[in-house]
Amino acid sequence: MAHLILGRAPDLAGRNPPRRQVAGREQEGLGPLYGFRHRKLHVTSFYVKSALREAREGKSEMLAVGSSDGCTILFPTDERYHRGGGVAPSSAAVDTEPDLSSGELQLPPPRTQIDAAPPSNGSRAAVDDIPIYTNGTPLVRGHDREVGALTWTCGGELVTVGDDFL
Repeated sequence: MAHLILGRAPDLAGRNPPRRQVAGREQEGLGPLYGFRHRKLHVTSFYVKSALREAREGKSEMLAVGSSDGCTILFPTDERYHRGGGVAPSSAAVDTEPDLSSGELQLPPPRTQIDAAPPSNGSRAAVDDIPIYTNGTPLVRGHDREVGALTWTCGGELVTVGDDFL
């Protein structure tokens, strides 16, 4: 999970951290190195969870994410499997015309720095420049409705729970 952290993590420092400087310079803190996106991944409630399988016994690390669309999405977190080096959100290719025949919702276009609202407090605007990977695999026809809780067994098998009978 260390590859998901960027910068310093003061909360993870030693027991006696150095005193905070009042007039110190702003430092970069925690933040994502990359993100995942998939057209079938929709999270509409806080019941949708994710789980990370650790790399062991010849199986690579894998992120499983539930979805409100009735499927689980698997994302490989090993950077060898990321195709194309990722796409910055401001230049991500997203279909502008939705395919209404499939009945699926389309992802909204990502916000670019120009679209972002200027900060009201005069601070710097956050720039979304992390790469977004779309190489997830949906596990379809396993659930009819929202996939909420999920976990990995000790043997690396995925277990999911869904609200199919609402």
